[in-house]
Amino acid sequence: VGVVFACVCAVAKAEVVKLAELEARAVSARPEVAASTARVRQADAEIWAAESTYWPRVSASIDGTVAPGRALIRYRADGKDYLIAGSQTLSEGGAFRPQPRYGASVAASGTLYDFGRTSSALEAARAKARASEADASAHAKVLVLEVRAAYLRWSVAQALWELSKQAEADAKTRAERVAGLIAEGAAPPSAATTAGAQANAAASESERA
Repeated sequence: VGVVFACVCAVAKAEVVKLAELEARAVSARPEVAASTARVRQADAEIWAAESTYWPRVSASIDGTVAPGRALIRYRADGKDYLIAGSQTLSEGGAFRPQPRYGASVAASGTLYDFGRTSSALEAARAKARASEADASAHAKVLVLEVRAAYLRWSVAQALWELSKQAEADAKTRAERVAGLIAEGAAPPSAATTAGAQANAAASESERA
């Protein structure tokens, strides 16, 4: 376990991350932002559905069947031949013979006036879309502000840590200089106690930072 832990720690590297990148990561990773985006898409779909009622509706159908009964019968009148739909009597031998039938139709319809129902539905859908977009924008702004506040706290902590490390280094240097002065007889031995205490205090503050 210790070897694995050491290997994992060995591959960890410092990474410079910009604030804008952190904001983008936060906005793209949070589920509430994804939910807000989905609500915006739903509202846009409702707008499209409301607008579609203004468009004409066209339908076409083709059907074909094979069944006994009505058939096309040739009929002659006034010197002209006609094909009419008719049924043979049950006594005839081909009365139950399957006959092919086919048909096709095309229909078109549209709304001329619906007393404002479509426009009201469209306006409601657009209002819902605006509200969804505002909600999504608000969620994103809150996340961005949270990231900026965290980044500011980290920046302050980083600056304090750098200052404390510098203070620790200065205290150690001062303690070494005092030790040299004591060795030369230029300072009393009691000065080492004060310098050592200051160095220890600076090291504790650096560790806390």
